[in-house]
Parts: sequence; structure tokens; C-alpha cells
Amino acid sequence: MAGAPAAAPAMQNLIGNLTHFNFNHNGQFTFNPTAQSVRVVDFQSNGKQILNSTTDSSSNSNRGNPAHLRTESIGVDSEPITFIEQGGVDTGVFGNWDGAHVSNIVTLSPAEETSIGQSIRGQSATFNYNSLGGSIVGGFAFGSITMTATNGTWPSGTRIPVTLTDMDENKNSKVTEHLNDYGSNVDRVSTMKIGTPFSLNAGKETAALAATAAGALQANGTTLFSITPSKVATAADNAVDESFSNRPVFSFTNGTVVDIQNTGALVVDTGATMQTLLNTIHNTNTTGTTAATRFHGFNFVNFDLRGFTSLNGATGTDPTAVQVFLAYNSTGGAIINSGGVPVQNLHAISIANATNLESFVNTNATNATGQIFDERIFSIPATARIGFVFQFTTSGTTLPVISKSGSTVTTAGIPAVADIFSIGIIGDGTNNNQRINNAIYRWELEETGDNTGVFAGTTQFLMLNQLNLLNPSTYANLRTINHDVLFVAIQDMLQSEARAPQVTYLDLGADGVNTQISAQQGYPNSLWNRII
Repeated sequence: MAGAPAAAPAMQNLIGNLTHFNFNHNGQFTFNPTAQSVRVVDFQSNGKQILNSTTDSSSNSNRGNPAHLRTESIGVDSEPITFIEQGGVDTGVFGNWDGAHVSNIVTLSPAEETSIGQSIRGQSATFNYNSLGGSIVGGFAFGSITMTATNGTWPSGTRIPVTLTDMDENKNSKVTEHLNDYGSNVDRVSTMKIGTPFSLNAGKETAALAATAAGALQANGTTLFSITPSKVATAADNAVDESFSNRPVFSFTNGTVVDIQNTGALVVDTGATMQTLLNTIHNTNTTGTTAATRFHGFNFVNFDLRGFTSLNGATGTDPTAVQVFLAYNSTGGAIINSGGVPVQNLHAISIANATNLESFVNTNATNATGQIFDERIFSIPATARIGFVFQFTTSGTTLPVISKSGSTVTTAGIPAVADIFSIGIIGDGTNNNQRINNAIYRWELEETGDNTGVFAGTTQFLMLNQLNLLNPSTYANLRTINHDVLFVAIQDMLQSEARAPQVTYLDLGADGVNTQISAQQGYPNSLWNRII
């Protein structure tokens, strides 16, 4: 009855009348979410039970404190749970999940534990029915990750398995889960960094979401952005493993609704300066260089903004395109002020224009575009603060709400990644220190079956050489965010010399401590040396 519509005439408390239904002392289900004074679980809506709260900012129409959630007909402090007969009619077996296997009871996430300042580790919620009781005990499991080639041999173009075992990510025992980069319910992503890529979290990043952003093209090819402060949603970063995955998870707050209108934009202040970016990218122009110092190669922009689509719970129309700008404040000041609003007249340089919200773009695909890119980017003062503007094409996208407080709403977590790669050689590239490979790759691992807690993917590499290094098509099919990652190698990466490709993962262990776990698999680079 918990999901009954408003003013349902049959919605009554039957506890005092159970004997008239021949239940005697049975028929009463009790649930205590804080058996040891620490709340272990949330209640959440599913297809059979709609919950909401209009009085408590810690609860919402989807999920929250059991004591503060209600249905249309059952008030707060009732902790409504709907049970549905499972397996057909006349089975007598009842479960608290719907047809999509979504349970209306869920343990707190790490972000929620942080918000309440308590850990569920070793704490419990208890339940009782017909004098039979049970408990839900909070806890974690140690994880492991492997990446192993057959017989230790890994030729170019050969897939090898990447396997993560972590029961903490087995959040729903009734479905096969996917650790997608865009998912707000995915706390941790397996990642490989090579060299020094530049990402959104290059410094202490902040973000804001502008419902609309007006950009005016200037004579020098840069764009000047003006953003109305009243149309800006400020952001908090709920990421758990950002120092490893370079993957912020933003939660936006604004009045009544958080939406993106056409030309709306995500603005990110990386907190880093142009000098930090210069540690990653390289100038392909020949001006001011010699044969020994000239860079031969490409700079790339890699981004994933699928978190702003229906894949992550957004409603309305998904954005159909995004234009990516490198933003800067030449005064050295912030791109987003202390009030969480982007500064006015923000300078920006267009570096990518894509119809896919997950893209890998070569900024130097041709001599003409590469020269223009380098002329504009490398003219930014080294002390200027650097950020990104992602401007969307959409007929209206509304982000999923996780909490409400009066006229203020806060969205669910919206993961966003953006990176700058640089790949090529300096001079003739005969020495390892002349071979540039600054990149980051993320795996979207898939659970091997329901309730296994084992997540599998694959990886392979493409060996660069003098025949393919400067061919843009070499990089067109790289898979930077995928269950089957394809990356490039430009030098020997031997495990014995601590240069082997390494997949890392920030594991929350059974001891409640976040610890890096990793796996390596090396390979020789005899092909490059033979061609040289």
C-alpha cells in the first residue's frame, strides 16, 4: 500500500486490528535504519513505491533518510516499504524490489557517509517480522586488479584482459553492472596515465553550469563570454577517486530547476596556470625552433560529457553537440569567482566542435588548423589561469535532482572528464627523453554476471613508428574511454625499468581505508629501434 495514490480511502494503519485478520501477533514488519545510532541505509523510490519529502533537505523524491520520506498517503516517520509477490501468483514469497530489480532499500554511498560525517563500517540496520529478525551490516571488501599477457608476451595489436574484483562495486546483486565513466552511481574508475596529461583537476578545480552563455567572436579569433549570474548553478565536487581517475563528479545547486538551454555551458576553472599546461602540450609551429628542438606530433582533446544526458538520468532533450573552448584569465585571477560564478568577459579559444558528447579530437589534424591552434594557445601568458568552457547545443536538458530545500534544488552527481594529450617526438626521437606521450585512459569495466563483483575489460596498444607517427589516421580509432582501451606506445615500457603500462584503481578496503591497487604489463620496443 506504500505506493498508493493521494487520499486513498483504504490507506489505514492496521496494526491494532491484526487479530481480526487472524494474524494474532504476526503481520507487523519493523525496520530500524540506525540500530547503533549511525544510519546505514537510505530508502529510495522504485517502480512500485514513489517517495518524496517536502520538508527535509536531506531527502528528495528519489532517495533519502527513511524517517524523512513519505508517500502521498503515508506521512514521515513511518518508513514505508512496499513488498511485492515474486515469481508469479500464489508463491507467498515477497521482495522489496520492482520489475527492474531496483530495491527500495539501499546502503549509504561514500559521498553520503562524508556528508553526515559517519562511516557505516561495522554499523547495522535491523528488521523483524513474525518474531524473526535480521540485519544489514555496513562493510567493505578488499579489491584486486590484474592485467596479464599470455606467457608474459604482449605484441602490438594483441588484446589482454583487465580484471577488477571489488564487491563494493557490486551494488545490485540482481543485475549485471557496468562501471561507466558517465554514471553518477559509479564512484571509482580504473585508469592508466602515461606521462603528464592535463585534466580538469590539474589544480584545485571549481565548476559552474550556466543555463545560457553568450559568446562574441573577436578579431583575433578568440571568443569573449558573458554569463548572466542569475542563470548559473554553482557546483560541489563529490568525486571519490579524482586524484587517480582525473574525474570530477559535480553536483549543481540552483533555484527550482537545474537545466541547460541552447548555448548553455559548463565552465570549469582548473585552478592551474598556463605554465602547467605547457608541461603537457607542445608547439608544432617551426618558428623559433631548430631541427633538434622541433616537435613533430599532435595535441589532442579528450572529453566525456555523457553525464549530462539521459544516460545519467537527465530529462528533456539530450544535447546534440558541444563546442569545447580553452578559457583563460590573462590577469592571473580566477575563472570562477568566490561566489561560484564565472567572471565576465572570459577569454576562450575554440579547440573542438563535436556532435558526440564523448570525443577524442586532434587539434592539429592539418597544417592550417594546427598552426592556428598553436598560434592562439601558445600566445596565452604563462601566468594566466586556465579552464574550459563546454557550450551545448540543445532544445532543453534538465538534470536529475537529488535533493530539494525550499526553492533550491541540487542535482545528482554529474561526472565530467576532459584531458589534453600530446604525442610525438622532439628532434629525431632517437632517445627516450625525445619521445612525448602524455595521455590518460579510463576503463568502463563490465560485471561478468549478476552478483559476481568481478568486472572485466581488455586493452591493447598500437606501436608508433616513423611510418605512422605523423599520420593523423593513426590516432583516429584510439579508445580512450572504453571497456576495450586502445592506447599508443612510442618507446619501450618495461616493467623492470618501472615504465610499464599500469592500470590503477583506488580501492576502499575492508579496513575502511582508500588504497591504490594496480597492475602492470610491460613490453619491449624493438620495432621502433629497428626502424630508427
